[in-house]
Amino acid sequence: MKLRSKLLHLTLQAALPPMLLCLVVGGVLVDYEREAFRRGAVDSNHAVMTAVDAEIRGHINTLTALAASDSLEAGKLAAFREEAVRMVKSQPDWHSVSLTMPSGQQLVNTIRPVTEKLPIVLDLESVQGAVATRRPAVGNIRIGRSTDTHIVPIRIPVLRNGEVAYVLSAAIQPAAFARLIAVQRVPATWVIGLVDGTGRFIARAPPRSPGDLASSSFRAAVREAPDGWNRGLTIDGLATYQTHKTSEFSNWSVGFAIPVAEVNAAAYRASLLIAFGALLTFGLALWFAFRTGRRIALPIAELVPAARSVGAGKTPPDAPTASEINEVREVAQALVEAASTIHEREASIEHEQSLLRAADRAKDEFLAMLGHELRNPLSAVSNAAVVLQRPDLSAENRLAAQAIILRQSEQLTRLVNDLLEVGRVVAGKINLDHAMVDFGAITEGAVAAIKSTNRADAHRISLDCAAGLSVLGDRARLEQVVTNLLANALTYTPAGGFIDISVFKEDKQAVLQIADNGIGLKNEQRESIFNLFYQADQALHRKGGLGIGLTLVKRLVEMHGGMVSVTSAGLGKGATFTVRLPLLAASSQADLFQPLACTIAPPLQILLIDDSEDALTSMQMLLESAGHAVEVASDGESGLRAALNRAPDVAMIDIGMPGMDGYEVAREIRRQSGDRIFLIALTGYGQPDDVKRALAAGFDAHQVKPVEFEKLNALLAKLDQRAAVA
Repeated sequence: MKLRSKLLHLTLQAALPPMLLCLVVGGVLVDYEREAFRRGAVDSNHAVMTAVDAEIRGHINTLTALAASDSLEAGKLAAFREEAVRMVKSQPDWHSVSLTMPSGQQLVNTIRPVTEKLPIVLDLESVQGAVATRRPAVGNIRIGRSTDTHIVPIRIPVLRNGEVAYVLSAAIQPAAFARLIAVQRVPATWVIGLVDGTGRFIARAPPRSPGDLASSSFRAAVREAPDGWNRGLTIDGLATYQTHKTSEFSNWSVGFAIPVAEVNAAAYRASLLIAFGALLTFGLALWFAFRTGRRIALPIAELVPAARSVGAGKTPPDAPTASEINEVREVAQALVEAASTIHEREASIEHEQSLLRAADRAKDEFLAMLGHELRNPLSAVSNAAVVLQRPDLSAENRLAAQAIILRQSEQLTRLVNDLLEVGRVVAGKINLDHAMVDFGAITEGAVAAIKSTNRADAHRISLDCAAGLSVLGDRARLEQVVTNLLANALTYTPAGGFIDISVFKEDKQAVLQIADNGIGLKNEQRESIFNLFYQADQALHRKGGLGIGLTLVKRLVEMHGGMVSVTSAGLGKGATFTVRLPLLAASSQADLFQPLACTIAPPLQILLIDDSEDALTSMQMLLESAGHAVEVASDGESGLRAALNRAPDVAMIDIGMPGMDGYEVAREIRRQSGDRIFLIALTGYGQPDDVKRALAAGFDAHQVKPVEFEKLNALLAKLDQRAAVA
């Protein structure tokens, strides 16, 4: 397929979604226009109903003032009638005022002579409603007895000693509500009406006679729900969308009717305009695609010979570098540059190969040097071991050979440690010096150090550290953790802000919390804030630094077997950093890490379990030379049986044994024998996680191979001191 045809297809594919979108938008727009009419009608409806209720409440307030008449209070109905007549004259929308008994029997009527016997009111239902609820009631529209005028009764109960003594009513003329309808600025094509609880018009625009029934569709909608939008016919037979609102106060309803044609006309016009625009856009897209395809395809075709020349390793002929298309010019120029780059790359490859050969030589030299450094002490150890096998060896030479072995063993240990340290540095690891430390005391010291530099003078710092929370860790590194977190809080908390620091115990953990009311964090920053070089709120609050402090905190805490986390309620709401470190299992075990006053261990019953015959034999000889009674086992199963049968004082167990490893042996001894045997782990693994795992398996102490006999002897001496105290 040619590029030009592909562009046409691409245009069609690109134009199809907008066309479909236009269809969808047209449908949505029709619904939107209808919804806009509905919202406008509903809002206007509610506003009119609110105005009607306010008008009714105004009349009720006036009636309430009249009910407070002293004449009515004294039962002087004639005097009260005179006050009521004056009140009617002051209210242009009032037709009359009447006073009735709770039964509906009229006592006073301002349009009836004083001497005339008054009948029971026509709208007895509203009178009974006022009496039953002891609240104002609004009646339905009706024609008065003595006139042909339509009126609407509004009634209030008059209470005496907590009981309804009278019902005071005002007959309101519908014109009062017709004015409210008239002031609504609605289009001339719309219909607005106010009906009473029976569905009869009180007021309407265009006007209808008060008391006429509203359309059946409107009355049915009012009966179905107090608030709604539906389609129906007006009383004049006009098809409309109708909205209504029924007042809970008066039980009257206001309705708007909008001609269907008017609602749909605007939506259909907008949809037709969108359709026309979509077709016009589609036609223009096809024309531009055809025209642009020609202008793109011809220059690209001219690039073919140049590309073939580059592929053949030749200098390309003249390419269309003057094309009006930027990409074509760039490709043409790239082909020219590629030819030159290929020649340069060949020279570079030769240079890189020479560098690789040099690196290979350097590797060989390093290995040779490493071999030399390792063979020297190994040779000395080997020679000394051979000398020690001679039966006629003098005591002086024996001591010298032993000294050689000790010195060269230490040298080998240093070499291995140095190599491991290089690996840790390259991998970003840090060597920790573990000891039993008080996390609360470390925190107090770090805070005191910060305060001594005056860095915290502008902040309010509170400190609450529980005592005796001992953890296994590197004091200097844990101080660094606290210092970095406090420095971070100081950096991102404005002057005058507070920083709360607390250390407490929770779920067998020592917990450090540092909470501030600083700039806070977004939710997505809580994970990335511990990443290397990350800066919180980079755009606005650059505070300096490379962003490695929290990364170092995270790595140091994890190296101590703990975890660090941060929480924040959001920007401007501060942050809380929480560090959790495992507590030591028991203080009676932790004291093994303290310095010893005496490092000479008395004779003990010791069980050695190790699958390495040389390691087992050499350690047995070493311990027996120190006066201990030693029994050995070469695998985990036999070692476990020996420990359970003989119950030695100490069991020194290698971790990496086939079959049942040292962790399993320790767990079984603890399960079946309790704490009677002191367990020492012997292993070549000395990372914090290894120590933690050994202690969790039931070991009392952890020794890294090769074991330094002075430290081992001090540990055994401390064990004896502890037993003596117990």
